Amino acid sequence: MTEPLVFSVVVPVHNKAPHVGRAIESVLAQTHENFELIIIDDASSDGSRQVMDSYTDSRVRVLSRDIPGPGGYAARNLGVQEAQNQWVAFLDADDAWQPDHLARCAEIIDQEPTVEFIGAGFIYRDANGEVLKVRGHTDAASYQWADFGQILTDMSFCVPSVVIQKQLLTAVGGFPAGKMTRGGDIDTWLRVMEKAEKMILANHCAVVVYLESVNRVTQQCIYTENEIRNDALAKMIGRHNGDLQKKLKKFYNQAIVFAWQQNWQLGVKKNFSLARRLYLDIEPIKYGGLTLVSMLPGQLPYKIFTKMLQRQ
Repeated sequence: MTEPLVFSVVVPVHNKAPHVGRAIESVLAQTHENFELIIIDDASSDGSRQVMDSYTDSRVRVLSRDIPGPGGYAARNLGVQEAQNQWVAFLDADDAWQPDHLARCAEIIDQEPTVEFIGAGFIYRDANGEVLKVRGHTDAASYQWADFGQILTDMSFCVPSVVIQKQLLTAVGGFPAGKMTRGGDIDTWLRVMEKAEKMILANHCAVVVYLESVNRVTQQCIYTENEIRNDALAKMIGRHNGDLQKKLKKFYNQAIVFAWQQNWQLGVKKNFSLARRLYLDIEPIKYGGLTLVSMLPGQLPYKIFTKMLQRQ
C-alpha cells in the first residue's frame, strides 16, 4: 500500500454511559492506527458526554446534536457528512470491535482496490460475556466476493462490521433519518446492495455485539405501520424479476414476520395481521399458515408461533 489507508469511524451515542468507553477504547486499540474517530453525542443526558470528552487522542472528534434521532440514523448521517476520508466504518456505542478489524479491511482494500463495500462477521454476547451466536466465519485471512442475491440469502454482517465507501452510502441517501425507528439498518444495506457493483464478505469476526445493554431501541420501540409496510423494499421487488425477485420477496416475508414477533415480545395489546401483507407465492404453506395464526384472537398467535419455533 503506497499510502496508509485512513478510515473515518462513526460512533453515534445516546445515553450509553456504561458502555461508550468500551466502544471508544476498542477503536483506539485498533492495530491499524490510521483513522479519525467521529463520535456524535445525540443529545445524551446520562453522563455519556463526560465519557466522550475524557479522551484526548488527536484522532477523536466529538460532534453534538440537540435532539436525539431514533435509531441513531440522523447521528450516523451527520458523521458520514463530516467524514474526511473515502472509507467509512461504523460502531455502535454499546459494542466493541476486535483489535484487527480495520487492519483486515485495509488488507482487503489493498488487494482489491475496486471494492466498494466490505461486510464482516460478528459475535453476539450476553451481559456475562457468554457467546450466544457467531455470524460469518473465523478464518481471518480470507474473503469472498458477493452479489445482491447471495447477500439476500444470508446477510451475515451488521452495522458495526461494515466498511463502505462514503460516496456509495451518500449516493443511496444514507440512513433513513426521520423515516424509520427500527429496521433502518437493513433498509440502508438493501439500497446499498442494489446499487453497489463490487462487494466483499470478509471472513473475520469484526465486532462483539452485546445484546444486554442500556437504552436499546430493540427493547423499547415497536414496529410502526411505516416500518412494517417498508415501501423501499416493496418498490425494490417491483424493479426486479426472476430469481432475484423471489429472493427479495422471501426477504420481505421474513422481515414482516420478524416485526410481528418483535411487537408481541414488546407487549403490544393488538398486533397487526399478516393477512394481505405476505407474498404467498413464496413458501405458501409456511407463510399461509402464519397468516392464519396471526388472525387468531388475543395472545394466541404469539403463543402458537413460539411453540412452532421450538419444534424447528
